[in-house]
Amino acid sequence: MKLTKTAEYALTALLQLADYSGDEPVSSHRLARRAALPERYFLQVLRSLVTHGLLQSTRGVVGGYRLCVPLNEISLLQVMEITDGPIRTSVAPSSALPPRVIERINRTLAAVATAAEEQLAGVSLADLTAEQDAPDQTAGRADATATREDGPEPTVRETHLRGCNCGQRSSE
Repeated sequence: MKLTKTAEYALTALLQLADYSGDEPVSSHRLARRAALPERYFLQVLRSLVTHGLLQSTRGVVGGYRLCVPLNEISLLQVMEITDGPIRTSVAPSSALPPRVIERINRTLAAVATAAEEQLAGVSLADLTAEQDAPDQTAGRADATATREDGPEPTVRETHLRGCNCGQRSSE
């Protein structure tokens, strides 16, 4: 499994926007320049994140993007599925393998995909940005969502995000 450039750009945008503490939206130009990424492609990634409700966009001269969801509520799986679609595994339909073998391989690959999805769903973007000397919060997690609900108090930034009105999005 590989993290695609598109997923990397999406993670970059989300993490950058989490660093901005003001109420003003941040322009796509500013985000792309700060990350040294091609703005035209980066803009497509930003629009996808708006469509999926993770960002809010505002039109106009002072327009731009704001994070709508706290980092602790965004999983690595969610970002990867937004950018690349669901994790899919299967043997090519034109395979010369016997049908019984293909069926067994597909079952095995499906189990691998399920395990990968569970691992990726258990890692929030907040987990990725946590201090390096903090213990691994994903190790031994039985239920990632229960752990997040019982986690530390939200930061000032996360509290601010609760006021973000994502239901009234407009495109930049």
